[in-house]
Amino acid sequence: MSNHITVTGNLTRDPELRFTQGGKAVCNLGVADDHRYMKDNEWQSDVTFHNLTIWGDLGENVAASLFKGDTIVCNGRLAGRTWEDAEGAKRTSFDIIVDSIGPSLRWVTTTSDKVAKGDSKPRPNATKEPAHGDEEPF
Repeated sequence: MSNHITVTGNLTRDPELRFTQGGKAVCNLGVADDHRYMKDNEWQSDVTFHNLTIWGDLGENVAASLFKGDTIVCNGRLAGRTWEDAEGAKRTSFDIIVDSIGPSLRWVTTTSDKVAKGDSKPRPNATKEPAHGDEEPF
């Protein structure tokens, strides 16, 4: 059984990149998912906040590419965690462990730079000749 989730929303803070003692990158950020609907001839809004955790090279790329306010689309899985707060009460939260993430292109355009596997520095985009002259390939 799998628990996949896709979320589209706006980043609530800049990505926070840190490294484990073993040197593995982990990026944390928040996203607000705003569901708008009409009720009694007035717009209503339900906002859900999610914590995202992004590991490895993907986390480094996110930290270098996305910023507070950006609209993103991400896919991942829910992971729960439980702890005791300062008063000894049991607390639970759910994070999304992200497998893929990118900017939503609904209202913006963007460019991308290829990054070699295991390298955090972009390499220049390769320019390719169109397959059929100036025609679209479809």
